[in-house]
Amino acid sequence: GNSYYRLNQTGKTILNYERALRIAPSDGDIQQNLALARSRIVEDIEPISNVFIVRWWHLLRGYLSADGWSMLALFLLWTGIAGMALWLLSSERTLKKRGFIVGAVLIPLSILPFLLANNAKNEANSSKFAIIMIRETPFRSSPDANAVPTSMLHEGIKVEILDKISNLIKSRLPNGEEGWIEVTAVEKI
Repeated sequence: GNSYYRLNQTGKTILNYERALRIAPSDGDIQQNLALARSRIVEDIEPISNVFIVRWWHLLRGYLSADGWSMLALFLLWTGIAGMALWLLSSERTLKKRGFIVGAVLIPLSILPFLLANNAKNEANSSKFAIIMIRETPFRSSPDANAVPTSMLHEGIKVEILDKISNLIKSRLPNGEEGWIEVTAVEKI
C-alpha cells in the first residue's frame, strides 16, 4: 500500500490497505494510511450512516481477530463450566454460590464472542467488496453496455458487489446508490 501510494496509484493503494485491514482490523496505522489514501479520491461520496447498534457491532468486532474472539469465547465458556462444576461438586455453601454465579454469568456471556468471531471470519472471507482500479468508469442504471451512464466513478472507490451478468456487475456505492459497472474496472478485496 505504501509503495503504491508513492507511485500515485490510488486504486492499488486502497485495495492493499483494505486487504491489510482484513488481516489486522484494529491496526491504527493501517486505518490512518487508508484514510490518507481515500483523501485522494476525486468524488466525495458520503456513506450512509448506519444505525448505532451496527456501528457499535463493527467497532467491537474490530478489537480482535476471529481467532482472538474464538479464544476469548472458549475461555469464558470453560471458566463458566468450571464454575458450574464447582457449584455441583462443592460442599461449602459460599463456594456453591460463587460457582453458580460464575457459571450463570460466563456461559451465556460466551455467546457474544462466538458471534463476533463468526462475523469476523465471514467478513474476512467475504469477497463482496471491490475497489475501482481504473481512472474513470461509467456507472450505468441498467446492465446494458449501451445504456447512458448516470455518472462516472473514479479510481479508489469501494463498491459492494451485488450481482454479475456477463461482463457487468451490479454494485452499490457507499451512499446506497446502485448501478452497473464493467468487471474489468474493479478488483475484489
